[in-house]
Amino acid sequence: MLDYGGHEQAFPFYIVCDVSQTMWDPDFNTSERIPLDVLQDAVPELIYRAELDPTINDAAFISVIEFSSRAEVILPLTRPADTRDIRPFTKGDQTDYAVIFELLRRRIDEDCRRLSATYALKQPAVFFLTDGIPYVGDHEQPQSIWFPARNRLLAPDFIYRPQVVAFGFGQARPKVLCRVASEQGGRRLAFIADRAVDVSAVLTALIDTLFISISASVAQGDLAIRVPEGMSWACPLAAG
Repeated sequence: MLDYGGHEQAFPFYIVCDVSQTMWDPDFNTSERIPLDVLQDAVPELIYRAELDPTINDAAFISVIEFSSRAEVILPLTRPADTRDIRPFTKGDQTDYAVIFELLRRRIDEDCRRLSATYALKQPAVFFLTDGIPYVGDHEQPQSIWFPARNRLLAPDFIYRPQVVAFGFGQARPKVLCRVASEQGGRRLAFIADRAVDVSAVLTALIDTLFISISASVAQGDLAIRVPEGMSWACPLAAG
């Protein structure tokens, strides 16, 4: 896919997965399948489907990042067709939002500088999947710790500032998701699962929605998001 200047387009997508203890420990789960097990199967399948989709494979670059008390890239930003193996997710412990936003700022800056030398770069998109709240030590991580890192990622003067879409399930809180997400069309891009729907079913539908969203975004050149089945908007529509 070429832009009007004759350059190939590059549309970076980052899939960020919470792998903290509540995602894999049976003591915290009553769902049909352990959430982390669902992701272990569904994320590689998403990459495989993307590889087979000409629209996506033409312009999309996808990275997968996990986080708990530490954040780690398990798939560097890559065209789907160039992806070989995605290593299994780690069973993490706590949920440090500061470390993931710090890593995202560094990685997006490095990745986009590299891509922009060759491609017509689209605004990056981050899909942030979490089943709870930021939690470090024996208490909720204060917003004063993690929110500045989030704001540095979304700072207006960051040339590669991404759009961040937050998806919450399990014990996730709408207010936290709304602080994580960026805004599009006067609304925070945050979604919360219906507590009555099994988490494993929500995750399966969510990954399917990510595939559709990536395809639609690449086709139209801007981030296109739909509400995943079993989820709803987490934040009220801004007045005005």
